[in-house]
Amino acid sequence: GRLLNQFKAHSHSVNALVINPSENNFISAGAEGSIKTWDLHSCKELGTLFSKGYSRQLTYSLCIIPTGKILISGSNETILVWDLRAKREVWK
Repeated sequence: GRLLNQFKAHSHSVNALVINPSENNFISAGAEGSIKTWDLHSCKELGTLFSKGYSRQLTYSLCIIPTGKILISGSNETILVWDLRAKREVWK
């Protein structure tokens, strides 16, 4: 295949990436501690998820529930559940 798009997503390396086909977006987790949402077609940033009290933890894994509305992120010692529509943490 050929490269369709390349862009700078994070200030450090990207640790995890997951596609959300039901919402036409994807989510990336960077080594600087941020989790960002992106438009799947334009690759433009849609926003950054911020956790209460757990910000800037390194996220190593991302998983999206099949409805496309819930994201689960995993770091060293913490699993967080996110409401992607509200862009907020709903469980830790």
